[in-house]
Amino acid sequence: PIEAMTKAIKIDSNLVSVEESSHQLTAMVSQLMMSGKHDLAETLLGQLYSKLSEKKGENSWSLIVLIESFVMLYKSLGNWQKMLEWCEKGEALSKHVKGVDSLEYATALSNLGLALGPLNRFDDSRKCFEQALAIREKIKGPDSPEVAQTLHNFALLLRNSGQVKEAGPIYERCSKIWKEQEQWGLLAITLKDAAVMYKNNKEEGRAMEHLHLALAALSSLPSEVAERIDHQLRISDMKKDLEQELRK
Repeated sequence: PIEAMTKAIKIDSNLVSVEESSHQLTAMVSQLMMSGKHDLAETLLGQLYSKLSEKKGENSWSLIVLIESFVMLYKSLGNWQKMLEWCEKGEALSKHVKGVDSLEYATALSNLGLALGPLNRFDDSRKCFEQALAIREKIKGPDSPEVAQTLHNFALLLRNSGQVKEAGPIYERCSKIWKEQEQWGLLAITLKDAAVMYKNNKEEGRAMEHLHLALAALSSLPSEVAERIDHQLRISDMKKDLEQELRK
């Protein structure tokens, strides 16, 4: 699929059907990134963005899938400045087309918050997450998966900016929602992130408690899925390392 899309773009200068195949584009970019072909992904996205914006205009909503693909690309590379540039485009487009009370705008704000945090713009990032959270709570309800995802990202920002006391309750609220929704994999991710925070804050007991809870969440999944997630997140490895540290 990657080679075919690449060839098609080179041959047909009028290939601008992205709005009709957003899932295919996202899958293609993901596959390119997984293959380490970030330069090719960037080139393809740039070509498509130029053609589509020329045909549809800079304020066309059909550009959003390309903007979000750029955000995904630069996030995977840890290029926070480039990610920020595309997040700002997404925020402006969502505001213009969908309005400041829309779920689309909340998504754009959340992406913007994710980009601002690593650039040490913590206050600006916090405002983005708080605004996104308010929109999603109003539209989807306080216990929705969309709210939980925003809470997780907000807690991560607070963790990384050293605000452990404030991050703790947000992690707990997020975990409660994932548990109620029976989203065991996402629950494990949130609990593991909280464990990292407590470990870094020298609260080994609370860290161990959250690791146990994370493994308990994974036990609700099929064994093969649980093992794969555990391997990716290194929950069992972190638990063993912490147990060794506590025995010293």
